[in-house]
Amino acid sequence: MTGTKRNAGFSLVELIICVAILAVVIGLVGPSIASMWKSEARKCAFNIDSLISKCRTDSMSRGFVGYDDTKTPEENKIANKVYIRIYVKDDKVYGDTYFGTAKVNTDQLGGHRAAGSLEVNGTAVNDKGVFISFDRATGRLDVFDTTQASETPPSSLGTISGNTYFTTGTFKVTIIALTGKHEVSG
Repeated sequence: MTGTKRNAGFSLVELIICVAILAVVIGLVGPSIASMWKSEARKCAFNIDSLISKCRTDSMSRGFVGYDDTKTPEENKIANKVYIRIYVKDDKVYGDTYFGTAKVNTDQLGGHRAAGSLEVNGTAVNDKGVFISFDRATGRLDVFDTTQASETPPSSLGTISGNTYFTTGTFKVTIIALTGKHEVSG
């Protein structure tokens, strides 16, 4: 027999080198993927904050539309309010703006990475969403409703007992109920 040797696999040294190269590649790619997720959550939080700011500004500056004698005082108050609805649909976060009961605008606030982690006061936001409005005179948080089953603003005005928190990823949007001020932290 001649001295031919047949290699039937990898040597231990070759396997260790491959594992080391794979570890270096994962070490380089891992942080960039995490920062991509974090940037999407951050963008969503700032978009929610911006929509809340616009709602508060519109609520305080929008003129009185009118009083309808055929409606109750509560119905007239609702007809003259500005609302926003923040909800998750098709794995994306959306925000609708309403003047009275008429929807006037829809904005996409975040993609699927943010939608999976969007919560309000510790509860996941779904397709019903959350309705928010501010008092015209003081700017305080006036309506906060998570019980709506439709896409129309609440038919009655609730009372706010505490602050409201939207969280997406590690970012939190806080609305202080008594003043209506809001901020993003994280």
